[in-house]
Amino acid sequence: MHAERPRRARQWLLGGVAALLGLGFLYVVTLLLPQLFFSWARDGASILVRSDAPIPDSAAAVIAGAEARIRQSPLFDPTRRYPVYVCNSRWRWNYFSGFNDQSRAFATAMGRVVFTRPARWGPNRLVGPDGSDGPRSLDVYIAHEVTHLMVLEHLGVMANRRLPAWLREGYAEYVARRDTFDYDSSRKRLIAGDEAFMTRRSDPYLKYVLLIAHLLEREGLDVSTLLNHPPDADEVEARVRAGMSSP
Repeated sequence: MHAERPRRARQWLLGGVAALLGLGFLYVVTLLLPQLFFSWARDGASILVRSDAPIPDSAAAVIAGAEARIRQSPLFDPTRRYPVYVCNSRWRWNYFSGFNDQSRAFATAMGRVVFTRPARWGPNRLVGPDGSDGPRSLDVYIAHEVTHLMVLEHLGVMANRRLPAWLREGYAEYVARRDTFDYDSSRKRLIAGDEAFMTRRSDPYLKYVLLIAHLLEREGLDVSTLLNHPPDADEVEARVRAGMSSP
């Protein structure tokens, strides 16, 4: 009788472990095959959008705008399809993001796809965690996250993880906003100590973009060298302030 109890306990324990492993396996499968949860799709030339709600015709212009931005990067692969999944329902966002209550969108190495919160295609806006529109346009958010995928594929998972935040986010934002970024006015704000600029409150990545723009446009560094051999951010900032290039 006494020997039976430990044996049953072990059986229950092993059964519980097997059940958890099974659930974990199913979760990984759904992360690798998210299209099972998204019934609507719209193709662009290089970006494939899937959604859990109908995608209006106005989405075509937004997708084209995002594609025009990512094509500016030398990392862009014209043979690649970049999947973007739009989570209009809260449970889908929570499921695929792991209950991320901060971001509006993210790129993941698991399946190499992008997930976003609800999209408002007509006005070209992306809804935030509080239900308000994001400060940047939807096509910029999509281009930013797809650029993360391009960098991931260029570097590999481990090297991508080792990138400093200013470079990882700065390059993605540079690609997404290159056509509207003003180097000179941003540099003046940096030198003047603009509080909103320095504290990253109004535009979190603007300072990062300035450093990236300086390296690529003023110093002529190529993207692959920049990503494979990240410079020190403080040294780059000092050169931006002084109007100098690297020796």
